[in-house]
Amino acid sequence: MTRWISTLSLLLSILVMPPSADATVVLEVGLEEMSHASALVFHGVVEDVRVVEAVGRKGAIQTEVQFRAYEVIKGASHFQQSLLMVSLLGGTLHGQTLHVAGMPTFVKGMEAVVFLETTSTGFALTGLHQGLFVIEDAPQGEVERVVSQRPSGAAIARHGPSGQFILGASAPLTRHHPLNAFLEEVRHHVAKQHTQRPTRP
Repeated sequence: MTRWISTLSLLLSILVMPPSADATVVLEVGLEEMSHASALVFHGVVEDVRVVEAVGRKGAIQTEVQFRAYEVIKGASHFQQSLLMVSLLGGTLHGQTLHVAGMPTFVKGMEAVVFLETTSTGFALTGLHQGLFVIEDAPQGEVERVVSQRPSGAAIARHGPSGQFILGASAPLTRHHPLNAFLEEVRHHVAKQHTQRPTRP
């Protein structure tokens, strides 16, 4: 499932993107599917951000993001002393910018719930921007912090009623969802996946 989401997102980018458009097309991923497809799910904070030239890819720029996990919901074996380094394509280095539509921007101190899938070279956000839920202060009059997704330049493909793909400008964003309820829902989806047993044909 993890590989399927990555591969389909890439194929959609190639097959349906207008030639002149600076856009990425990804498959819309719901929270339950994202929880199941991701190899890592955690609540943490960005401790450091560095932009470097990608090793073995001349001219390619990547952003290295170091996370410190407060809670690892899935994939704890990938962390070392609660730390995880993730390299993502894109960034600005020596006056040159590589922009990847749909890739969020990370800043030191950003707290978030993050969903990552495995790739041949490391990790990637599950569904690009869909895999990042930034934690924000409580709205006025409220006491609990909330999670929100942020808009990106990626277009979204959805399954239509007849199974065909329907392209949209963007996916509906999760906005100001209470943090504790969100984390509890994610824990439930991950726990449900671990308790499911394959059926015999």
